[in-house]
Amino acid sequence: MLNQLRDLISYQEWADSQFFSEWLKITDLHSNEELRKRTGHIVMVQRLFLDLLENQQTVFPDKNAPLPELNFLRGRSKEIHERWKTFLSTVPENTMQDQIKVPFFGNPDYAVKAEEAIIQVLLHTQHHRAQNLELLNRSGSKTAIIDWILWILKGKPAAEW
Repeated sequence: MLNQLRDLISYQEWADSQFFSEWLKITDLHSNEELRKRTGHIVMVQRLFLDLLENQQTVFPDKNAPLPELNFLRGRSKEIHERWKTFLSTVPENTMQDQIKVPFFGNPDYAVKAEEAIIQVLLHTQHHRAQNLELLNRSGSKTAIIDWILWILKGKPAAEW
């Protein structure tokens, strides 16, 4: 299972980098509030779950802080993907069954397996990235196809930040 999760996280980084490349092409949307808010949410969730998996303290951003800018989000996303790769390259397979507490959903005792937490991050990111790509498409973008199967057919290319 761990090898599949490593592949999926690598795909996620590639797909996220493709999204940012498309967003950068549409200067009219660089300051778009909806994109900045949702992308900030994606990046935050990727970081929060990784913090849990690494047994680090989870720190939520200030809700009153201004929305992060595109270039900050892109840089932060790249950093978090580097952390994911490091984590998954060193974590032992047997820890994927370990329970981790996920206090984000109103009950501090909620717990899931580590591998389930990673799958949550993957599916959550996929969902919101698709929303962002739809917004880009409505604005005239000819967004690249970033399907999982295409990534495989292309030889699993590395992200292009």
